[in-house]
Amino acid sequence: MRGQRLKLAAEPPTGRDLKLMIRPELLRIGAAGPDDSALEGVLRQTVYQGDPLLLVVDAGDGQDIRVRVAAGRASQADIPAPGGRIALALHRDDAIVLAGTAP
Repeated sequence: MRGQRLKLAAEPPTGRDLKLMIRPELLRIGAAGPDDSALEGVLRQTVYQGDPLLLVVDAGDGQDIRVRVAAGRASQADIPAPGGRIALALHRDDAIVLAGTAP
């Protein structure tokens, strides 16, 4: 994700040491809409957790993005096999940028 431009609902804090916080259930699989940021990566792992699936996506630069989706057939249609490319969308209201070092 490094170097990618994000659509945000508010101006981010000033400074260079910023962290992006994303809830895994707020990411969507598929193409981004007009108010979304488009993210892309390689699916590393699918973890079945009962009803939800947890997808671990390698976003590059050693960054993993975790995505939680319902386990129904419709939600799984766009999930590639591990090693495949996956497109994600994040609505601008769901991206939280924090200043400073987050644990």
